[in-house]
Amino acid sequence: MPIFNKNLISVAIVILIVLMALVGFRQIKEINLEPSLSNLRTINVQGEGKTNFIPDIAEVSFSVISEGFSPKQVQDTNTAKMNAVIDYLKTQNIDSEDIQTSGYFLNPRYSRPREGPPSIIGYALTQTVKIKIRDLDKTGEIIAGVVEQGINQTGGLNFTIDDEKLEELKNEARVKAFEAAKKKAESMTEAVGVKLGKIVSFNESFFGIPRPIFESVAIGIGGGGGVQVPRIEPGSQEVAVSVNITYQIR
Repeated sequence: MPIFNKNLISVAIVILIVLMALVGFRQIKEINLEPSLSNLRTINVQGEGKTNFIPDIAEVSFSVISEGFSPKQVQDTNTAKMNAVIDYLKTQNIDSEDIQTSGYFLNPRYSRPREGPPSIIGYALTQTVKIKIRDLDKTGEIIAGVVEQGINQTGGLNFTIDDEKLEELKNEARVKAFEAAKKKAESMTEAVGVKLGKIVSFNESFFGIPRPIFESVAIGIGGGGGVQVPRIEPGSQEVAVSVNITYQIR
């Protein structure tokens, strides 16, 4: 083999060894600078933040249930009543975007003789509407008014706020939760004689808006011939956020 080729091969081998050494040194350096999480000394703390608010929206569900001998009969009856209800709602300044049909069910009604197969003896149609009332002072009046217009079944009653305001309340509660967790961590590390380092990881849990539980409200025709207006109290509610933070300790 020519001497030139031998020298070239020798130089290539030396360069390869140097490169391998440099790569190995870099990996060792990176391992030393970035220790794994399992090798860190850490402390985990939990903090909770709450923000109280007064609801400004009432969500109400109600239905018209109609029965008859034919599908067309019950549909005509039900449609006339529900249209009257929706027209009434609009006179109460309920926007169209706050009125939502959430259910429309037409079901046959059966006779169940002791002998022989059941037979259809009529039909029942249930149409359900969910509305948002943004003037809480009118909640009781509107609930009584829709009954007078033909509503014969009421559903849930919840109090809430707009999504934008809810996000603002969650941010307030979140800040309180992180402050509480940090204060707890500082107190714990001071008690055991170590120093609090940087945050290694964190997560949060949102408790949401607790839904109030209401007693059934009887809405009917009073002795004087007028519809009784129920008293509706929204009360106050809270938004709660819980955070878990892992700190490095030194």
